[in-house]
Amino acid sequence: YPYTECFFDNTVLQPYVHNCIVNIHEGNNIYHYAFFFKRHCHLSINNSLPLEKDDNNGHGFRGDVMVMRVSTRNHNSFVNMWECDTILAD
Repeated sequence: YPYTECFFDNTVLQPYVHNCIVNIHEGNNIYHYAFFFKRHCHLSINNSLPLEKDDNNGHGFRGDVMVMRVSTRNHNSFVNMWECDTILAD
């Protein structure tokens, strides 16, 4: 597993990094991505993640997110993202 904690700020305010796996089905292909994130009401608003008007009282996502591509052969490994991956992950 990657050591994601070193990439996020504010370890005193929010020491926990959450993660989830997202599977995207596109035609006959299935893409697997791991999302690692920190979210807390006192963290800075992340302007690169727009939210719907009603989410979080219209203030946006407070925290950081990191996306990694999961290997199709070994779901415990991560691989480099290609150009199509950045489009799908967005």
